[in-house]
Amino acid sequence: MQCQKRGNKPNTINSIILRIRAFYNYLVDEQIVKESITKKVKLQKTDVKIDVFTDEQIYQMLAYYRSMRKRDL
Repeated sequence: MQCQKRGNKPNTINSIILRIRAFYNYLVDEQIVKESITKKVKLQKTDVKIDVFTDEQIYQMLAYYRSMRKRDL
C-alpha cells in the first residue's frame, strides 16, 4: 500500500515483494523464523502492452511481398 502511495509502478512493487519473499525464505531455511509471513502477499497485476504494426508498416510489408511474388512469376 505504501509503495503505491509513493507512485511506484506494479513491476517495481512486485520486484520488492519478490526480494522480501526471498529474504524470508532464507530466514525459514536458517530456522530463524518458523514460517514466512509473505505467503499471503499477492503480486500486483501488471498491464501487458502488445506492440502492433502501424498501417504504414503493414502497407510496406504488403508491397514487399507483392514485389517478391511478381519476381517469382
